[in-house]
Amino acid sequence: MPKRTKVTTNDDNGKPTFLSSRKKPIKEPVDNSKVTITMTIDQAYTVMNAMEFYARIHIGQFDHIDWEFVMAQDCNGKDRDFWRNEKDREDLRRMLDASRDIIFPELKQIGRGGSHGIYSHAISPRAHNAWDIYQVIRRELAIHREPNPTSYSTSYNTPMSVSESNPLPVVTIEKVE
Repeated sequence: MPKRTKVTTNDDNGKPTFLSSRKKPIKEPVDNSKVTITMTIDQAYTVMNAMEFYARIHIGQFDHIDWEFVMAQDCNGKDRDFWRNEKDREDLRRMLDASRDIIFPELKQIGRGGSHGIYSHAISPRAHNAWDIYQVIRRELAIHREPNPTSYSTSYNTPMSVSESNPLPVVTIEKVE
């Protein structure tokens, strides 16, 4: 892991502040250009899951951090067994609840699993973008997997835009022979 370097800057009052160079926010230019990314189906599932995870953390669903690792497998495809100890898992849940309560104090009274809604203005526009990306990829993968479903699943729902500043992305899946 690269060593973090400390950068000294001045705040609005001229006082020095110390920031890690890796923590400086990236300023995104306003640009209406379009980006094309080509990936495999497996990579699309990874992006879809990452976007859902990112959005859920940003609305306060920290319980998904626990779930991500409970259901995780190691690099050989074997189930991880380090969460079989219920005491350790409950300790983790308490730490996640405490972290969520610090970051989202307004959710403290709701309890574990409570969160802002995805349409809330209290959350980051990046979380809204992530949810939109998730919805579009989820739908296209569902249609690719089962073009004529025989049962209902939210995966087939027409995505509803959450972002106020970006249109829904367009995802197409091309069969490779």
